[in-house]
Amino acid sequence: MIYISIVIVLFLLDFFIKNYIVKNKKLNEKEDIIKDKLSIRYIQNKGAIYSTFEDKSAIVCGISFVLVVLLWIIYIPMLLKEGNKGLKLGLSFMIAGGMSNVYDRVKRKYVVDYIHWNKLNKIIFNLADIFIVLGGIISLICNLIGDKNK
Repeated sequence: MIYISIVIVLFLLDFFIKNYIVKNKKLNEKEDIIKDKLSIRYIQNKGAIYSTFEDKSAIVCGISFVLVVLLWIIYIPMLLKEGNKGLKLGLSFMIAGGMSNVYDRVKRKYVVDYIHWNKLNKIIFNLADIFIVLGGIISLICNLIGDKNK
């Protein structure tokens, strides 16, 4: 099934990038990708968005895990039905990103963040975060316009 393949490919893409970052970059070291605009900066995020709730990492991990499970509960029955291609795609992105970050929280006890948009000094994120946001946007748009494509 194409949507499960999307989940697997996106999860593995972020997984391998995170492993590369951990093995090849020093913590907090910044490397420009696009001068003065975009860089790689490896940090260990033990909390949630913007490293909030760092002192409650177990709770953040538990909530993240439950949210990914809930997405799967919505996703699986939807896959068995015709239509809703956009919503299926959006959920595929969100699940892949969510699983990648939950994997980090369980395995490493922190999430590997590495994309630093220099204009927003304190914001460092990863590809999984992009997948989650993009999946949410796709899902929202499809819900608003009534995605019933077969």
